[in-house]
Amino acid sequence: MKTKRTTHVLFKVTPLGDDLNNPKVEELAVFSEEEYTVFISDQRNISQFQQTKNLFDCLSLNISNFLNLIIDIADSMLNKSKNPFSDHSISIFGCYFNNTLSSYKTVLDHTDYSLIKAYGKDSKQFTSWKRIQSNCYDNAFEYRFLYRLRNYSQHIGLLPFHISTNQSIENPGKLELRIDLVKSDLLIEKNIWNQQLIIEISKLPEYIPIVSILENWHTSISRLRNTILTIRKEEAVDSADRILQYRQKYEVDNSSLINIGHIVKNRDKSMDLTLMDIKENIAYDVFQYRAKREEI
Repeated sequence: MKTKRTTHVLFKVTPLGDDLNNPKVEELAVFSEEEYTVFISDQRNISQFQQTKNLFDCLSLNISNFLNLIIDIADSMLNKSKNPFSDHSISIFGCYFNNTLSSYKTVLDHTDYSLIKAYGKDSKQFTSWKRIQSNCYDNAFEYRFLYRLRNYSQHIGLLPFHISTNQSIENPGKLELRIDLVKSDLLIEKNIWNQQLIIEISKLPEYIPIVSILENWHTSISRLRNTILTIRKEEAVDSADRILQYRQKYEVDNSSLINIGHIVKNRDKSMDLTLMDIKENIAYDVFQYRAKREEI
């Protein structure tokens, strides 16, 4: 029995006027099996780079959302439209902060898994990633603290926040909203912390300022982000270059798209065609990131 045969073809796709549903489709090149294998590898490399970048961007967005929430509630407090000391406000703080800690764990777990899958557990890429994590853990209290605080939120529940107001030093007569974690409540659950952190937390004030903790922690997160994107960039840049060269090689201007087409020849001699984007926008983002890093 004959099996279906799939041919992989590059197509130029040009919209005809306002009718986007019936574009002009022109064949550019038929891929050999070897060329298609390289193409699939290139697509995977740039997608992994973009996915990693998006995960870290999501983490940064969660941090920003939490900090913006503090500003919003402070403004509402001054306008007397919201009570920052209500159980509802504390629950909202807890929800936003738990989202941040969860996305942090997602970033670490996803990166571990994807690097092992791509390169192996003994690879230099995975070793470099684990080394920077260990370095951040060993050298930054905030990183150690929030790494374990995520376990607290997962196993114990909402974090023990304390909300208060202080007179602004810079603007006398103006109140500032302060969000802290309660040290004594955190230390009740000693099984969450290792001995080093129990000692370190014990030396902190009863009300631990969460904003400064987040700001210092974000320095470590930036180090992690730069390390993994540098690892991803090593393969992604060459892949992005090959993808972007199609347009120049086949003289396709920006008014047209380049798609990969999968043509399936059926047993009854009919054919099915599926067109897919070749992710030029992601390839371009890879080059933009490289350019920005080279400027630093």
